[in-house]
Amino acid sequence: MFTISYSDLGGRTVRKIVASHGNPDGATDLYTICMHPNTKPSSFVSGTVAYNVHGLPNGNGTVDFDACMKLIQEKTLGLLTPKPSPLKNESEIYVFSAFFSVFKETGLIDPIEGGQAILSRILSSAKKACRVEDNKNPFLCHDLIYMYVLLHDGFELKPEIKVNFLQKLKGHNVSWTLGFAYDLLAGLKREKKFNRKEN
Repeated sequence: MFTISYSDLGGRTVRKIVASHGNPDGATDLYTICMHPNTKPSSFVSGTVAYNVHGLPNGNGTVDFDACMKLIQEKTLGLLTPKPSPLKNESEIYVFSAFFSVFKETGLIDPIEGGQAILSRILSSAKKACRVEDNKNPFLCHDLIYMYVLLHDGFELKPEIKVNFLQKLKGHNVSWTLGFAYDLLAGLKREKKFNRKEN
């Protein structure tokens, strides 16, 4: 059941915020520490704007993992308001949509049926992805770190928690649009409540 929708924390939105760090305001040609410097420039769309992203050379020939993670923590946790109720006592969770799409690229789950991994496996997969240039999945390093930060630092899930990655629930695709619809309905409810107080 949805209780809060963090519509400003979508993967592409955070990717754009992180990639824009240190670049001029309004720039669409971006240089980021969270893409391997030898990976070919790659594009993605956030909102209606297309961005072309380059890995920022650092002399090490790889992503500075700690610096990238610190930046993603700063940008992600800064948007996580209100702070969600901690899930540190949970032993197992289910994730869908973009979480499934990103993690299947690690090869650790079935690309159709999904699968299970402990949360710390996301972190180790991120470290592996950040070490190599990847022209097929150029944003995998960033996206895996973002997933780990959101679940571990944001929702306070323990590293040993079991994470089930699924594309469908009882035969039906589970989409981000469900959370978006909730956010719209909740916004309308808040607006009506505010208008009643004004009147």
